[in-house]
Amino acid sequence: QDSEKVNTKQPLFKDRQQTSPVSRSTALFLLIYFIVGSAILAFDRGAWDSVIKRILEFYDINKAEGGLIGSMLIAGFLTGTLASGICSQYVNSFKIIYLSMFLWVLSFLFMGVSYSYQSILIARFAVGFCEAPLATLAKPLINIVAPSQHKTKWLGMLIMPATIGGASGVFSGPAISNAFGSFLWIFRILAVAVAIWTIPPLFHWNDSCSAAELKNGSNAAELQEESSSSSSMSGSNEDNIHTETKWVHRACSLSKNKIFICLTLAGSAQHFTFGGLGYWAVQYLQETFDLEDQQAAIYIGSLTATLGLVAPLLGGVFLDRKVRSIPGEENKPLRLRTTLKWVTICGTAGFTFMIPCILTGKLYWVLLGFAVYIFVSVAGAPMQIRGVFTCVSDRHQTMAITIFSIVEFCLGNLLSPPIVGAIADSSSITFAFVCMFLWSGFGTVFWVCAWIYSHSQTGTIQDGFQRFNDSEALNSSTQPLEDKIDQDLNHQARV
Repeated sequence: QDSEKVNTKQPLFKDRQQTSPVSRSTALFLLIYFIVGSAILAFDRGAWDSVIKRILEFYDINKAEGGLIGSMLIAGFLTGTLASGICSQYVNSFKIIYLSMFLWVLSFLFMGVSYSYQSILIARFAVGFCEAPLATLAKPLINIVAPSQHKTKWLGMLIMPATIGGASGVFSGPAISNAFGSFLWIFRILAVAVAIWTIPPLFHWNDSCSAAELKNGSNAAELQEESSSSSSMSGSNEDNIHTETKWVHRACSLSKNKIFICLTLAGSAQHFTFGGLGYWAVQYLQETFDLEDQQAAIYIGSLTATLGLVAPLLGGVFLDRKVRSIPGEENKPLRLRTTLKWVTICGTAGFTFMIPCILTGKLYWVLLGFAVYIFVSVAGAPMQIRGVFTCVSDRHQTMAITIFSIVEFCLGNLLSPPIVGAIADSSSITFAFVCMFLWSGFGTVFWVCAWIYSHSQTGTIQDGFQRFNDSEALNSSTQPLEDKIDQDLNHQARV
């Protein structure tokens, strides 16, 4: 015990014991790198949405077919999310993100030369596939390296570029198209930007990969160690087979977590509105209020840039202060309950204010409704991610955010553009927007259900959360030996 006290280094972030502590410079580099990468991702989507009218004219397609192009992006994103989530169980997650950046460059170049409707469908699928590792694996990695008192704020900072980059894309899309004579130049420029951004990690490669290995169960070295230790003790291949399919067991364990399921379905309902709003907002302002694409892009871009910069940071700081007032690991259920309460408030306030604003038919009321909806919804985004990470164990976080992203994009962003476009073709785009925001009401229903499930039947949140922990422990009873061996080996290594 004395040698352990002398030789063991005090971890930089005290809430998590780390075998290889992450320096503050490495944590800040990862945060900045992911922020810029997320901004490029959002810039692509914002620029695409701002020139949707030109795209429809260029390929001579209707709104439903234009929405299908957006669905192909989400289909590629879902495929990439599933692939990266599974691969992260065996391969260092930072290496997966870095490899996807190179493929991302090729995808943008392919988009830059897509002159037919079929080729742009394939190109958008490829872009979505390459975006997925960055969007999926960055959040659990930041959750690991962030200081314990500022986790939600760091997650909020990771969300900020989604709105800032999107707003920059909305501003720049029409300008680039006018300057170069074609919207395809947007993606040629993005290919150069992503290629340049693959250089900085080369100067922080070892530290970044070491930080990624801190995620429990997300790197190949851990899996190989568990596999070898289990086989050496048992002398059978059953443990190896179990180790290779650990992600299946974790997914099955998460499927029995009612709080996680409710949060996922609520996020899907909200992302249905996000997807339709992001894809058709500029077109809605053009048709309803007879605005030029540049003017409509300025309205949407200004709101998104201003509120997107402030809202996630304020939401993260606000929730951190609320959670910080509830110290102690035994109070984790109460922190979860607080998170769910504020997520529900933010999610409900946005769409209930937005629908009456649309029905007025006045531009200034619609813009005010957009502002309120964007602010409260984006402020609640880091809270929702914090809720997902809080309601699952550390070893399940990567799989949890993978499943969360797949379901919310599959039931939300994937379906929204073509459905909203089809309703607009058959009726009007105003009616389509009303239906789209009404769908967010399902999110409120599932958030309330998650809050209810955080309590036990006797009314105490502690018992309700403990029941889930007990069931999770029962579900993982097939691997007590390898877990104990892993703990013993780590203890011996520290001594």
